[in-house]
Amino acid sequence: MKTTTILTLSALAVATSQAAIIWNAGGVDNKQLYNADTLGPGGGGENVRFIQEFGGQTALPGSATDSGGKGPNRIIDDDYYFAGVYNTTVNNAYTGLGVIVANEENMERAFTHTSAGAGGDRNLRYHFNFPASTLASDQISINFGITNMEDNNATITADGWDVEVKVNGVSIYTQGIDGTDINGDFNSPTFNLAGIGATAGSGFDNYVEITGTSRNPSDGFNNNAVVNAGGSRWMSMDYVEMDVSPIPEPSSTGLALLSIAGLGFIRRRK
Repeated sequence: MKTTTILTLSALAVATSQAAIIWNAGGVDNKQLYNADTLGPGGGGENVRFIQEFGGQTALPGSATDSGGKGPNRIIDDDYYFAGVYNTTVNNAYTGLGVIVANEENMERAFTHTSAGAGGDRNLRYHFNFPASTLASDQISINFGITNMEDNNATITADGWDVEVKVNGVSIYTQGIDGTDINGDFNSPTFNLAGIGATAGSGFDNYVEITGTSRNPSDGFNNNAVVNAGGSRWMSMDYVEMDVSPIPEPSSTGLALLSIAGLGFIRRRK
């Protein structure tokens, strides 16, 4: 694939900055390292425990104290909470949970479609507060990875899944995923606070919602075997992450370069 880089005057006037992680649930290519059998160090976030989805859709705001576990007694829902204060909700559509003193330890691990054994579970949500230092001009993105699909069957290419990422109910990004994308990483376009109706700082319940829709939900199952070739019963997450890339103020060197470029433009006109 050919990549073309265009250097503009505005690019000369600013310094390059690296994206910073606002939060992450799971680590890149950890492949669900921590779970109901391997509890890990705890603390949620990068060390979150991936718990088998329980089936069905759960409503906002969900719980911040799901105990996880395994088998029929596990307790888990669609909503994962980072430590924060959740008093004000988007459009006051539900009642926030207030103060959450620590990251939730457990989160659902996968999407399943309606024919799967878990009964169909298509949503994952991540609740957080934007740091008070987040600026209106900051460019924010959602990144996620897929660690397996069906039984790591890379031949699942005919159907697969369509994934939609929303922030505070605003659609940001859609991505088609099939068996060739296992262990793949995906990055949304950038957006800012105004674009998602968000307020930085403690108190506002922001949430990312990721929805997986099977392209072939009518696939039948017989003793956990796919009847129609190409179907996928589930798709498992590797991690979900939110990054921010500040747009720095013009540096003195950049302004000088911009001035020189402007003079050059004037000379060419003469």
